[in-house]
Amino acid sequence: MFSKKDVDERNKKSLGNIIKVIKRDRNIVIALAAVLFIYATIQHFSIKELIEDTRQTKELVYITISPDNSIDVARHLPKDEQPISNEIVNSLLAKYVKDCFGVRKTTISSDYGECSVFLSDELLSHFVDENGFNANQKIKDVESGKIKTQKVISDVEFDHYDVIDGNFNQRNKPIVRTSITYKEEKQEGGRILGTETKRLNIRWTVLSKKELSKKDNSELQINPVGVVVVDQTEGF
Repeated sequence: MFSKKDVDERNKKSLGNIIKVIKRDRNIVIALAAVLFIYATIQHFSIKELIEDTRQTKELVYITISPDNSIDVARHLPKDEQPISNEIVNSLLAKYVKDCFGVRKTTISSDYGECSVFLSDELLSHFVDENGFNANQKIKDVESGKIKTQKVISDVEFDHYDVIDGNFNQRNKPIVRTSITYKEEKQEGGRILGTETKRLNIRWTVLSKKELSKKDNSELQINPVGVVVVDQTEGF
């Protein structure tokens, strides 16, 4: 037989053991809950980050350039890859010269818009600046008839005479020096006022694939390989 004192002592020990077990189990539960909370938090932010990445993902497009230099932007893989050739670059630079230096009343707005796609940030700033070339005002003056003389550009020829290591968009990349000659025919009221051979020296480069992926389809239709004129010797 146990005395009342012995029973009380055993009960105290039993209660103490139970409390220890409860505390131990509670600590395990708390620890598990903490682990699950941390895991859920990581999962939440991982999923959130994945969603953000998905939102920012650029859709791949494929550029097909035909032998006649016509351009097609599609979302399917072409059968044959089109390398960047000298002919393609010359074709795009010829378009740049005609759009930027030609003056045609019926197309002046779209011409200047396409011209801007080829310009570096510095040249573009000068092109649209009210204290620079002020392209928007020139468009208004030509369309209103304030500027009457039209300029038709033809016979554009190129001499890519040098390649140097340059800096563009804070990156080192090759910069090509090119001398361009072209004919400028001035017209007014349907009459030819004269034709002049002009020379333009430019420095240009090509955007990387990563830089090109940031361009929208409308820009890629105009300038699919990312030719960028860094600077030039003549004003617009």
